Amino acid sequence: MTDVPDGTAASGASGVAASGAESSGAGSSGPAPLNSGGRPRPQYGEYASPEQQAKAMGVTSPPPPTVPALAARPTGALAPPPPPYGQNLPRAATVATPRRWDLMLSAVLLAYGLYSVVSGMFQFADLGALINRVYQMQGIGQFTTTQLATTLGIVINTSDVVLFVATALITFTLLRRGRVAFYVPLIGGAVAGIIALVCILVLMFGDPAYLNHFSGLK
Repeated sequence: MTDVPDGTAASGASGVAASGAESSGAGSSGPAPLNSGGRPRPQYGEYASPEQQAKAMGVTSPPPPTVPALAARPTGALAPPPPPYGQNLPRAATVATPRRWDLMLSAVLLAYGLYSVVSGMFQFADLGALINRVYQMQGIGQFTTTQLATTLGIVINTSDVVLFVATALITFTLLRRGRVAFYVPLIGGAVAGIIALVCILVLMFGDPAYLNHFSGLK
């Protein structure tokens, strides 16, 4: 058996160790290569996709999330400015429920007012004949019909129609707002009655039969 010198064995061992260190250093030097997804490439094979992983586990892969498309804002459109500090935002308009008794009473008064307007058109159209019937009932005498009687009859009928329309509109507006409205037809009827009374008194105070009747009573 031939003996190997100790220096030769030591040099061989150091050479083998140096070559191994060089090979290991060469294998670990530099970053690992990346795959198409930006992740480090595995040592064996490739990473499985979410669909492949779900198929391997025997489950149904969820559909990819959808992002809703944003509505296109028209060119030049600006957002409305915020309200001033301390000012409340406008509230939606609401229609209040009217009171049942007020609704029924207002409807009855308006119906009576409409009847009075329609029936009064025939009476006041010949105001002289109407006053003459009053004279006969009171024993005053005969009323002398003039052109003023016809004019004042037209004034009474016109004012009755205008007052009824205005009264109905105001009453409906108050009922829609939920406020008490039955007094509006009462006021309209009172105003119409005052106008008719004034016109009739003007004719009677200017009639000779009326003046003679009350002068004879003195």
